[in-house]
Amino acid sequence: PKNLSSIAVTTQPTNKTYYNGDSFNPAGMVITATYSDSSIANVTSSCTYTPDPLTTGTTSVTATYSEGGVTKTATITGITVNDNSVQSISIKTAASSTTFTLGSTFSSSGLVITALYANSSTADFSTGFTVSGVDTGILGQQTATVTYESKTTSYNVTVTNNGASVGSASAPASDLFISEYIEGASYNKAIEIYNGTGASVSLANYSLKLYSNGSSSASQTLDLSGTLANNDVYVLAHGSAAAEILAVADTTNQTVINYNGDDSVALFKGTTLIDLFGDVTTGSDPGSSWTITDYNNVSATTIDKTFVRHSSISGPSATSPFIGSQWVTYSVGTHSYLGSHTFAGGVSGDVTAEEQAIAWATYFLNSTASTCEAMSGAFNSYWSTLSAEYGYMANSSKDAFCDNPSSNATINSAMARYSYIVQKYAISDFVVDGDGNGLATSYVSPLASKVNFDYEIITIILIIGLAFGFAIVLTSKKKFN
Repeated sequence: PKNLSSIAVTTQPTNKTYYNGDSFNPAGMVITATYSDSSIANVTSSCTYTPDPLTTGTTSVTATYSEGGVTKTATITGITVNDNSVQSISIKTAASSTTFTLGSTFSSSGLVITALYANSSTADFSTGFTVSGVDTGILGQQTATVTYESKTTSYNVTVTNNGASVGSASAPASDLFISEYIEGASYNKAIEIYNGTGASVSLANYSLKLYSNGSSSASQTLDLSGTLANNDVYVLAHGSAAAEILAVADTTNQTVINYNGDDSVALFKGTTLIDLFGDVTTGSDPGSSWTITDYNNVSATTIDKTFVRHSSISGPSATSPFIGSQWVTYSVGTHSYLGSHTFAGGVSGDVTAEEQAIAWATYFLNSTASTCEAMSGAFNSYWSTLSAEYGYMANSSKDAFCDNPSSNATINSAMARYSYIVQKYAISDFVVDGDGNGLATSYVSPLASKVNFDYEIITIILIIGLAFGFAIVLTSKKKFN
């Protein structure tokens, strides 16, 4: 009987270029088996090929053929396998909602994207991507950026006052709590503790503890001291942090304030844990960070980020792992929120009256900026939109805007510009307080006052000039006669 002696590639395959994840295609190839009696046979269809699937960097494929208990192999060389990376992404199905009320929770639910790969194949995804760039505390149109495998696409989102839930009552915080957590580049690390209890609090009974690498046991403890006034913050920063961090720090520390994205920071009152950023119960290292879903439904890691407690949070939480949805995420290097905290006092709504007033003031200033700079007076194209958004505001928010009891600088700027525009261009005056009283007639901007004053001076000068000229004419006539 004849026995299998060898196999060989006698005709090369048609295709030798592949992408990662593809399977080898023997089309066009001929593998010939040679037997002990010198006979031959085409055994291509009976061979197996490895590796399968192909991976990036593979340069050869092995063909294997078995017959009569004998196995032989042959090598197909010159194979190229490229990385089948994502080339672009696009939106296949729009998110269920693209309009959100002021202060509400952002969601990209329903969004489906399509990824186009290097080999021209496509795949659809409803998860696994991130959506960023939307802040529901800012009125107007915003761009939601979708990111998947370093590729981005975007869609428009609108935040409106129409239907916004505005809280009408507030309550003091139940205890001190961590209001900001900065884990930034190098030693840019800081913890902010807020007092919204309604009274000054001695810090002597409080301490801050560090739990390293996901541990369930504290590795460092810092006892606090001093007194923290109501509606004030206590900032602890690393001694080598950036200047803008140190400028608002109450104390510096290199032991507890020396954490990374996988370390937990806990606030204790006596021996009781009352507030936490991280996880002190699992007891395992998460790697470089934890991944959470924040208040705005944004997926974020706890490394190289700034986290600010949302204004609606009215007290500490000892829940472990910590509740990510209580926090708003900001990119690395965001330090502007440190040194103060916005506290809504546990209101039932999404925003406070003042927050809504400030949001509209900011929207108004941003909307009118380019027109004011151009001095064109062409406000009509968007004035009705500004009016509608103001009309959607709660009466308490209109009072907060018109009365501005906290002398907010943004509201002051908006009132001044609004009054000037209404008086200068005789445009529709829609701003009223909660009782329907107008603003422009009672609030005259410094600029508008200056303009009116200048007009009065010019008018007086013209009258005096005309009178003087008339007197000269009369005098001349008398002399002539």
